[in-house]
Amino acid sequence: MSDDSPCELTKRRKVIMTAGRIVAIKGFERLLASWSTIASKYPDWRLEIYGDGEHTYIQSLQALIDHHDIATNTAIYPSSPDIISKMLDSRIYAMSSLSECFPMVLLEAMQSRMAIVAFDCPTGPRNILKNNKTGILVENHHINGFSRSLEELMTRTDLAQTLADNGCLEVRQYDAKAVMKKWNTLIDEACFS
Repeated sequence: MSDDSPCELTKRRKVIMTAGRIVAIKGFERLLASWSTIASKYPDWRLEIYGDGEHTYIQSLQALIDHHDIATNTAIYPSSPDIISKMLDSRIYAMSSLSECFPMVLLEAMQSRMAIVAFDCPTGPRNILKNNKTGILVENHHINGFSRSLEELMTRTDLAQTLADNGCLEVRQYDAKAVMKKWNTLIDEACFS
């Protein structure tokens, strides 16, 4: 991606999105609880969840959406073969997982120049995001903190854009050429020193 692509956040839809397998470990109920506390204040914003998964869990999430009365600006969609285009047209990426390994979807969100907020679960996001530099890491299980961080990114477009721009630059270290260069250097040092 070039430095001027993708477009700036204010030219995108007012959408908070997340994507992944829809299973309990992804903690989507935490995201819905956070969103429900601020959704009515921002009727022009939407939360979109993309993924496939356990039917009963998806039903329980839909019941939470109905319970919190946020169905007008919250939706669960099947997984998309072109999730990057959804990212390129959304402003904020929210990761609510209880645990992650190395979440590739965060790298995709960074490459798509999105503002990112994630729970600081035991592994995963903290290994990729630099708090308040390339995204916001919220204390794990702190629903109100997550709500405040979402709201901050929604209302402070300057902050959201700065985090998105920094993340887009930071993600370059994971580019295949950059990784191969590091491997070659490591191998050369191991074999020839």
